[in-house]
Amino acid sequence: MRLTCPACGAQHADDFESIEAGAVGKMHCEGGEGDHVFWFILCECLACGEETTFTWTQVPGPTDLSDLSCSECGVPFHEADREAEDEGTPRHLL
Repeated sequence: MRLTCPACGAQHADDFESIEAGAVGKMHCEGGEGDHVFWFILCECLACGEETTFTWTQVPGPTDLSDLSCSECGVPFHEADREAEDEGTPRHLL
């Protein structure tokens, strides 16, 4: 998996898959011109199983997180989560 710094476009690999799924994370980037800090989250779509990462230059708020959709199938994560909860499947909006 790769994270792209939203400030400078530098790529950061997670070769060891050590990024904690399900929580907003913070990363320091020294790419481009200067130092940057950015925030990210990893989400798994319950509709298609695809993982999607999202990045922000500022701490994402509740609205930012509730507006996220799968990059593969387009299903909003909150809708897939609601359907999964109705079926007794654990949440995967990470």
